[in-house]
Formats: sequence, structure tokens, C-alpha cells
Amino acid sequence: MRLRPLSLRGYLVALVLGALVPMLILGGTLIGWLAEEQRKSMEQGLLESAKAPTLAIDREIDANPAALQGLAAADTLGDGNLPVFYDRMQLALRQHPYWANIALLDAVGQQLLHTAKPMGAPLPNVATFDFVRRAMETGKPTVSDLITGPVAGRLNIAILFPVLRDGHLTHILAAVVNAEAWSALLREFSTEPGPVIAASDRQRRIIARNRDAEAYIGREGPAWAREFLDQATSGIARGTAL
Repeated sequence: MRLRPLSLRGYLVALVLGALVPMLILGGTLIGWLAEEQRKSMEQGLLESAKAPTLAIDREIDANPAALQGLAAADTLGDGNLPVFYDRMQLALRQHPYWANIALLDAVGQQLLHTAKPMGAPLPNVATFDFVRRAMETGKPTVSDLITGPVAGRLNIAILFPVLRDGHLTHILAAVVNAEAWSALLREFSTEPGPVIAASDRQRRIIARNRDAEAYIGREGPAWAREFLDQATSGIARGTAL
């Protein structure tokens, strides 16, 4: 059986298809490549955007032990002159705008002084807090997770500096940073409209947020974010926000 020759229209259709199909394949490949490059660029932009507030929070946290160390070096603390040291604590508080309060603990976790209370006011023992025990056991600066302060009753983060004399723990100085201070720091790196920036503690609870902070501080982050943070120190994860 002989095949019928193609008509002129058939030849034209075949010619167009022969030229169009490679163009479609090339176009599809190019679109896929552009989409992948755009995705990579967006992810790199997100990572770069996250670095600035992360470094700012790191610098703020790292600066606190040094400031507390300077306060601990006061002779009045070594001499046991608590009334004069209390005045020094109040002065240090005014010099550090992110600090909400300063507390002085003895070696067993009993609060001796707290800038939110007058000199001589009764203060609770905080040795049951895990971060206090950690500072007592290691003798090293410690940062707490989000806690409700036992004196002021507000959500905050405590940064502890153990005071050692001749290698022995004598006191612990604690700078109490209100959660709102961290949110204010994050707001410096965002504009409206813009990305939502949040920070969480080791328990994956939100400790700061650049927008609507009062509605989210203390809440757990979404499950997909918690799982990602348990496995990685940086990177991109995808999921539905709170």
C-alpha cells in the first residue's frame, strides 16, 4: 500500500511543528531554569535578611555578661556592703536601656537585692529555676528561656553572671530583659509592609516579634518550624505561619 504524499498544507504544518516543538522544549527549560534561579535568589535574600537581626540580638546578649562583670567588680559587693551596691545596681540599670531590672542572688539562689523592690524588701528564692541551677553548677554566664519573673511578674529573659571569689561562687548577678525590648530591637530591621521577624527560645516559644508582639509572645511556634529548628541551625523551611 503506497502512502499518499503530503499536501502543501501538510508540509507547512510539519515544518511549523518541527520548528515549534524544539522552541517549546527550550522555552519550558528556560522557564524552569528562571523559576529555580528566582527561588534561589529569594531564599538567599531571606537568609541575608535574617542575618542582621540575628547578629544584633547576639551582640546585645554578648554585651550583657561583660556589663554584669563590670558591676560585679565593685568593691562594695566583695565587702558585703549591700546598701551601697544596691545604689550601684540602680545606676547600672539607668545606663542599659534594654534592662528591665537587675537582681543579686547569693550562692544558693536566694535573691538579696532586686531593683524593682526597695532595699530590704522580702524576695523569693529562685534556685528551682533550671537556668539558675545551671549558672550555679557551671559558674558560667547563662541565658534563660522565656520566663515569668517571680518579682515583677512580666515575661522576660534573664541573663546571669556568676560571681566567683578565689574560684568559689559567692553571688549571681542577673540582668532581666523584658520581652518587649527584644521586639523593639527586631522592629528596627523591618518596615511596613515587610516580612514578619520572630525569635524563639530553646523551648521554641516566641520571645520577640516585630509585629503584633503582644499577641504572640509566649506562644509556641508552628510545628513545622519547631521540627526544623530541632534539626538545623540555619536554612529555609516552608509552612503556614501562626
